[in-house]
Amino acid sequence: MSKLNIKEIVRTISMPIDDTYKVISFHCNPTSKDVFIITGITESDINKIKHSCTLTLERGNCKFVINPDDIFCYGDIDFNEGSDDCKELDTFNWLEHLGVKGVTIPSRYNYNKHECTTDRNVILHTETFKNSVLCRYLHGCLGKPKLTLIFKETV
Repeated sequence: MSKLNIKEIVRTISMPIDDTYKVISFHCNPTSKDVFIITGITESDINKIKHSCTLTLERGNCKFVINPDDIFCYGDIDFNEGSDDCKELDTFNWLEHLGVKGVTIPSRYNYNKHECTTDRNVILHTETFKNSVLCRYLHGCLGKPKLTLIFKETV
């Protein structure tokens, strides 16, 4: 019998942060494409939303002109697992069109630390069909802005 002692080595990998915006999902229609987006916003942006004003945001190379009717949720959203906000996120149909393949995200993801663990030299992945799980990861990728906006852009 071998005396080789194989000890599982668990690596922690910090995930990247990009403070522009992230695409949650998109639906293609014969005449248009609806893109569902998450991004950070300011108090000034929230005031415009509360007064039913059109909101214009510039993120990276993109300019978004957002009508109040295209906003799903905004503000200080609680992305922690099991929160009322996450339950509400799961009521939207952003991922229903996916069929048998979900959205790929890192497995063993820790939202509080924005990192994942692996016993290999690479990040392992899993699929999700839950809006809350995907939005939690994307919110972490945005650097966890205190105020967040989720909206639809039709192109």
